[in-house]
Amino acid sequence: MVIQRPKSMSELDYYTRRAIGEGKAEVWVTKQKCSCGGVLKKPKMRATEYICESCEKIVPKEDYESSEIAGIVYTCPKCKHSAEKEEPFKRKKVGIIIKGKRKSVLSFTFECDSCHEKINVTKKLKG
Repeated sequence: MVIQRPKSMSELDYYTRRAIGEGKAEVWVTKQKCSCGGVLKKPKMRATEYICESCEKIVPKEDYESSEIAGIVYTCPKCKHSAEKEEPFKRKKVGIIIKGKRKSVLSFTFECDSCHEKINVTKKLKG
């Protein structure tokens, strides 16, 4: 399956490129379009809804975020399999160990198509 890569950062809600052990992952979430063809945007940083630029339709934050799809290009750190895929963008808390201390961080998790290893894409962490 060939995934359409974004042409510019202005099309995206989220983008990251991470080295994960021996592998790597590139993940992006494209801004959603309204039924009229306009782009849905948050008017303020902490807003609880998204508003269409052209028709001013209001979409609740929960509905918008539950329908986000992530485009993923990755190389598995376990089996070195490279692939592209799309999955729903859901973040979950996972426990990781940093400098001997266990921390709980938000992570986007997906499985390798070949070996079914779970791959976590976390925010950049200090330490």
